[in-house]
Amino acid sequence: SGFSLLEAGSVRFKNTQNILAKNLLVVTLGFLCWYIIGYPLAFGVPTARVPPRFAGSNHFAMDGFFDEKSRFRNWFFQG
Repeated sequence: SGFSLLEAGSVRFKNTQNILAKNLLVVTLGFLCWYIIGYPLAFGVPTARVPPRFAGSNHFAMDGFFDEKSRFRNWFFQG
């Protein structure tokens, strides 16, 4: 909210609503990308292939996420 207030104060009054909508859109898209792609690549366990993969290949879109409660906590605070 602080950054939104900073940007709203930096533009003319007629553009304030557009800036706030843009900030909301950016945060929403950022969390959706983290939800679908970011977390599995960062914290997923690579499959047993030779050579080993660079990134994880499971937990896409929270697949099997609620089997262990600490995964949700890590996802939320890393996002």
